Amino acid sequence: MLFWAKTKAKAVLTAVVLLAAGAGQTELSQAGEPSELRHITVTKEALPFETTVTLAKGDAARLTLPNGKDIAFWCRAGGVLDESGLALEWGEKAFKRPEITWREMPDGSRVAAGWNSYIRQGSVLTSSRTPGTGRELFVEQYRVVLKDAGETGGTLPVTVQVRMATKKEMLFGDAEREYYLAQIKSDKPGERLDAIRELQEMVDMGSIYAGDPIV
Repeated sequence: MLFWAKTKAKAVLTAVVLLAAGAGQTELSQAGEPSELRHITVTKEALPFETTVTLAKGDAARLTLPNGKDIAFWCRAGGVLDESGLALEWGEKAFKRPEITWREMPDGSRVAAGWNSYIRQGSVLTSSRTPGTGRELFVEQYRVVLKDAGETGGTLPVTVQVRMATKKEMLFGDAEREYYLAQIKSDKPGERLDAIRELQEMVDMGSIYAGDPIV
């Protein structure tokens, strides 16, 4: 995908970045051992913001956004398909993944509908040109991307990007569907066409919020 390259923002040096041990905070790692928690604080004036943090197995970092809310991320052993290599996880607190929320469907079944968290997960970004995986996260009006570069010498370099989310990016779930259903009735042909495309994409992607786009 070219999405990662298109959205890459320039680093802003006015950000407040605290990556040293001076933060003085520890958390229990997955193995139950104390792990130093690196701290990155981003101010609104620093946006768009970018930095890179290198994590080893059991390392964690805490990203504090301008609204005061945190995203923690950490490095664990085990890849996506097997237990070899390193992998990146995220949550509100280090080493604690949010619980999955479930949505009841008309047929009585339940499907996963996100996470029980103020952090909303967006797209998972991959590229055939570069290793690693990007995770798009939203906290209120802020868009965060955690992009690991793949394991390098027993460590996992992670690029952190923060910017304001667009109006379109902030649409989610039932609100997204209702917005585009309303746009179908717009007197502007371009807005109607865009709404039809977005609703069709929700159906094609199997979104549980798609419903029946025929109105």
